[in-house]
Amino acid sequence: MRILEVFETILIVLGISAIYPRVNIDNLYIYKKDNAVYVSFEAHNLINDSIEKIIRSGIPVNLYFHTSTTDKKNVIFDTNYIYVIRFQDDTFYLNGELIENSERLITSISKNTFVILDNIESESGKRITTQIDISISADKIPNLNDLWGNQPKITLNYRL
Repeated sequence: MRILEVFETILIVLGISAIYPRVNIDNLYIYKKDNAVYVSFEAHNLINDSIEKIIRSGIPVNLYFHTSTTDKKNVIFDTNYIYVIRFQDDTFYLNGELIENSERLITSISKNTFVILDNIESESGKRITTQIDISISADKIPNLNDLWGNQPKITLNYRL
């Protein structure tokens, strides 16, 4: 067991491995509904142990999903989806809504469905690219993103 720990430490120092868990994206799919394009996905490890300790200390944390959709030349849809997470009086809150416990909080922010393009009729037949950059911040803690083992993003290329 000791040899594995030494090997892992060497990988961390070399930058090949990370101390913090990577944010993983899976079960991703896009679909059209009501003249809009949606993306649905699961993001795992958004709240790791280190980030949960910061939240439990009373520091509000913002989780951002910046969505930018472009055709070859122009940005045609650009928005931020934001989760505000805070802990007060031994209770988690997500966008002001009471959440029973940390497991429920993690489940609530892991499964996401967002509009990535509206008014799709005007974009019919075009090749479209959507990029979703995921980030996390807190007013009192710079570089909170560094507590993730990667800088998660999703890039989707599709034709309407």
